[in-house]
Amino acid sequence: SSSLISSNVYTVKEIAPNALTKGNEFFDENVGITSVSLPNSLTKINAFAFYCCRLKDITIPDSVVNIGDYAFAYCQLAETLNLGSGVQTIGEEAFRCLEKVNTITIPNNVTSIGERAFMECSELKSVTLGNSASSIGESAFSSCSNLTTITIEAINPPTLANYAIPSGVTAIYVPKVSVGAYKTADGWKNFADKIQAIA
Repeated sequence: SSSLISSNVYTVKEIAPNALTKGNEFFDENVGITSVSLPNSLTKINAFAFYCCRLKDITIPDSVVNIGDYAFAYCQLAETLNLGSGVQTIGEEAFRCLEKVNTITIPNNVTSIGERAFMECSELKSVTLGNSASSIGESAFSSCSNLTTITIEAINPPTLANYAIPSGVTAIYVPKVSVGAYKTADGWKNFADKIQAIA
């Protein structure tokens, strides 16, 4: 449920059981919504939950474990994205086309990043992936034309699907003990000359 505070501003106090799963469109088409406060009790954000909303800031509480497909896709006015420490999976196109976000830190508990999850985040310049990352889906960061720096804290190179990283990336930082492993791993070896140790 939500309570109207002022025009186009909502604070979500409680999300009823299955509210986000009915048609996967809890806030779908509510393009006027500019601000939402998610409760710390929330554990899952389902597909299309905030699709195409006009959110200025996206903050996921630490309680959230799963972020569904297209959950925040095309929230083109969002300037910041803060992912809570509890997030483990990020669905397909979950944050596609967040055109104003310039830096993203993916928490340590995240194991998988879905296909096209951050595609077309055109102002994104740097990404940090935590130490549990195990798979990065196809085109996950494709068309992020300003992305130049990626830091990955995982000791073992995550599975890297096709087109996951744009060719414009100039530096990929990984743990010192893993530089060799990344440079020879499938997918990553295509960026061997850009892989270097985290300082």
